[in-house]
Amino acid sequence: MTPAQVERVQDSYSFIFAVGTPFILSFYDKLFEIDPDLRPLFRTDLAAQSEKLLMALTYVVKNLHDANRFLPVAEVIAKRHLTYGVKREDYFKVGQALIQSLDEALDRHFTPETHQAWLAAYTLLAGIMCDAAYGASDDDKLPPP
Repeated sequence: MTPAQVERVQDSYSFIFAVGTPFILSFYDKLFEIDPDLRPLFRTDLAAQSEKLLMALTYVVKNLHDANRFLPVAEVIAKRHLTYGVKREDYFKVGQALIQSLDEALDRHFTPETHQAWLAAYTLLAGIMCDAAYGASDDDKLPPP
């Protein structure tokens, strides 16, 4: 990611963080619209899960300028997701839901540049997590959402 992309993600995230849990719940709604079969993977209350996701997303966005800071946390989360039954292709669906949620929440502020910055950020994070959970393989790389 370029420094400009990092700044764009961080600037736009301040609005998302201010909205908080309602944004994350909207994300889950979109995710389950994309693939209703993912709903059973979430065994806990979505409001509680939303808080965890918001904290994790905040940590990643805050440290986006240095992936080494969030790399260990992302790897641990990715390996934990394996125990829940998350598959590599589910990361693509999560990316789709995230981008759709951002588009809706940021509205006119979700410019093409902001869209590209979030795609770069998600692609970076999903790549780290997929590599940790499933191993690195150029054949299995997902296209961006």
